[in-house]
Amino acid sequence: MAIDLNNPAPGSLPDDVFSHLADDADFTNPAVVNALRAHFVDGMGKKEACTVAGISKSYFSQSLKRLNARIAFGAKLLSLCTPEIQRNQDALKGLLTDTLEHCDSLRSSLEAAVTETGK
Repeated sequence: MAIDLNNPAPGSLPDDVFSHLADDADFTNPAVVNALRAHFVDGMGKKEACTVAGISKSYFSQSLKRLNARIAFGAKLLSLCTPEIQRNQDALKGLLTDTLEHCDSLRSSLEAAVTETGK
């Protein structure tokens, strides 16, 4: 599932991704984390998330701004790394393809040798 880190929508973050982001932001109030999780993971609107978590909308907004800054920073880092990651993945795919071809060739040679010795 692709995640739009430039503008994450309510309900768009998997819980594990949200947890990493929230941990990195060092929120000290569990109610804030619960409200943000309800918004980003469960898809609740901001007002409902604040009500359920028992926090004010202004406190939620400040925390949301802080988390969005972390998300934007992560998105920027990812955009800088993606071309290098793609090159590495392409190189790895080539190595794996070559290795599989060599394994197939070796298997064929071994099968032929076993067949020869079994005659």
